[in-house]
Amino acid sequence: MTVDRGGGGGAGGSPFDMEVDQGPDAAVACDPACAGNQICEAGACAENPGGCGDDVDCIGASRICVESACADGCAVPDDCAQDAAGPLCVAGRCGQCRGDDDCPGASTCRDRACVPPDRCTSSLECGGAFVCDDGECTGGFSCNVEDFACPDGYDCGDDGQCRPLAGGQNCESSDQCPVGEVCRASRPRYCGACQTDEDCPGAQTCEAGAQGNRCADAAECAGDDDCVGNRICEAGTCTQPSCNDDDFAGNGTQETAAPLPGDQVYRGLVSCETDWFQVNLPANTVATIVMRQRDREADLTLVAFASNGTELGRSATNRLTEAVVVGPFGSERPVLIEVFQVDALAVAAYDLEISFAERGSFCPDDPFEAGAGDDTEASARYVRGPNDVAFAPVAGRACPGDADWVCFDLQNRERVTISAQVNGGGALLGELFRDGESLAEGRWTSDEREDIANIQGARGTYCLRLSAEGDAVGYSLELQAVSPEVLTLCRSAEPVRLSADGTGTDNGQLEDTDVMSPSCAAARADGGEAVYTVDVAAPSLLVARATGLGRGTLGDPVISLRGSCESANSELACSTGVREPADPGLASPNPAELRAAVEPGTYTLVVDGFA
Repeated sequence: MTVDRGGGGGAGGSPFDMEVDQGPDAAVACDPACAGNQICEAGACAENPGGCGDDVDCIGASRICVESACADGCAVPDDCAQDAAGPLCVAGRCGQCRGDDDCPGASTCRDRACVPPDRCTSSLECGGAFVCDDGECTGGFSCNVEDFACPDGYDCGDDGQCRPLAGGQNCESSDQCPVGEVCRASRPRYCGACQTDEDCPGAQTCEAGAQGNRCADAAECAGDDDCVGNRICEAGTCTQPSCNDDDFAGNGTQETAAPLPGDQVYRGLVSCETDWFQVNLPANTVATIVMRQRDREADLTLVAFASNGTELGRSATNRLTEAVVVGPFGSERPVLIEVFQVDALAVAAYDLEISFAERGSFCPDDPFEAGAGDDTEASARYVRGPNDVAFAPVAGRACPGDADWVCFDLQNRERVTISAQVNGGGALLGELFRDGESLAEGRWTSDEREDIANIQGARGTYCLRLSAEGDAVGYSLELQAVSPEVLTLCRSAEPVRLSADGTGTDNGQLEDTDVMSPSCAAARADGGEAVYTVDVAAPSLLVARATGLGRGTLGDPVISLRGSCESANSELACSTGVREPADPGLASPNPAELRAAVEPGTYTLVVDGFA
């Protein structure tokens, strides 16, 4: 129809056509009106094909706007289990909170994220990588910050953590090594135990101890170089330098333990001898306790105890960082923390970091992860050096989505076998690499084992990546490296024939070639070996004695006892010298005597000597 829009009804107006559809298919207005930039189609709101600018432009409780297009967001909490934004599903998006009640302490919820208060009382209130330090939320430890520079022998990684120099504890001088260790004259050079007094600086002496050989103070010093760590020489005697204690001075005993609020960091602490602290761990809470050493002047150990004296966790490595994980418990309880020096007293600086997390709020990783971390090949745990005999113990917990790395060195033609014991509902996956190339894979559950077995390669560093399949899984690894020479030697083992009274003797001669060395001996035995097996029928005290004959090549003998000849990690005991009757304070290395309580089974005795 034509409608005349002329003014005043007169002629001369500008006519136009307008179509009016009065039929049954006429558009029906949307009621209520559509939100955002949604469009109305056939009486119903629809998403705009031109895209979106905000979640309100999308239709559906779990539809969200992603890069100008509507998409499905999370629908249930499980969708957010591994999301970095948080574990809760809030209006289609993952986040930390729905409201203030979901946030710890005095922190508040804004845009699905917990926001710290102006003054914190807990690191949980700070969130992410931030910690509560003296009431302020600050960044966690990072060696990229000038105040946290790494000591000699360590590099600062991209993640802000101090790492041993590439290839384990490589070094240029003994100053870069843990206190008591030396920079070994090998290729490549690495930090390790001394073998003789000449390995140690100045007039220091090489002494055997529970942790193996270590350099010790000279009996009479002429200068500070004759003393270990930062100990000083005064009037011919090595002594501890003046120690200016920290704000917690007077906490040298369990009874005088300094009370700590708990979930915070404590910077600039000083170890003069032994420090004790106490925190109250809330019910159903996991505590991660990290001691981060600022220097290499002393060897510090971290231990956590229950109030009744029960040990809850211990960390005693040669790294800068020690860590233990404690809890959860069904009720609130006090936890005592001890930080103490090993060997002669020096002065050392350290930080103490304590963090709380509710049971089930996350996967509590192993103490190593809580300390230096092992998420990448560059930051891997290094468990066997180029000249080490045995592997360091490897145990931990693998969390979903978080890899653990372990690296070790193999000698030429050695074959490595890797097995694992696991607990937990998931499976442990292992993949072995050399120079980025995958060599083999393994898989272990609580009732099935697929070991990485008999992998042979050239001399060098190999790395194992561990990950969890399904639920978190706790694990302990058994690593064994065997050379063809060790296999040949072990196959030549002679049985010791025991008489009715349980004794037996044998005369033998050592091989010309050095094939193995007892790792628990006072010094490296670099001569040849003779190997014997002995069958034990009942729980017994096994006593073995070896005497080097005059004009022989044995030298001062060493005996070691192994559960399995091929496995250095199965070593149970080593010999000591025999006390002189005329001078009980003096031990003669020849003959050597080994004493060990053993259960029924077959054991290997290795007689070794010095070239």
